[in-house]
Amino acid sequence: MEQTHDDVAGDLGSVVEAGLVVGAKRLVGTVKELWRYPVKSMLGGTVSELLVTEQGGLGDRAWALRDQRNGRIVSAKRVPRLLEFRATYEVEPTPESAGVVRIETPDGNALYPGQEDASARISSIIGRPVVLDNFAQPDEKASIDRNTEAYSRP
Repeated sequence: MEQTHDDVAGDLGSVVEAGLVVGAKRLVGTVKELWRYPVKSMLGGTVSELLVTEQGGLGDRAWALRDQRNGRIVSAKRVPRLLEFRATYEVEPTPESAGVVRIETPDGNALYPGQEDASARISSIIGRPVVLDNFAQPDEKASIDRNTEAYSRP
């Protein structure tokens, strides 16, 4: 016999067991830090707050590196040197604006996705021809936020 709300209303343990939630609040954890990674597989940084949209954290993995040889998104699993780069926002993204991503290279230099030689410089460092991309292909399971607009640094 299936339990109903009336059968278990007086017993919170039974409510949980029955899969019903009746105004019960339970602490399931606390957030110690929020991290955002503007470029997939590069180091990111902590943020004090993060707008969460239907696609996830705003500005998280807004960019990725696409291998020019096969068209696939490159990850640190296959190219560990990506973890020597750090990407952060110089200007925070908003729902109306993509913000400004700054990529710090292993030697401490700064690059920006809209910079003409940014992809070539990253390619040179990691030893693989890649291009910075912020548009996922329709059939791709990449972590590129399709709603982030491209930004060209002046």
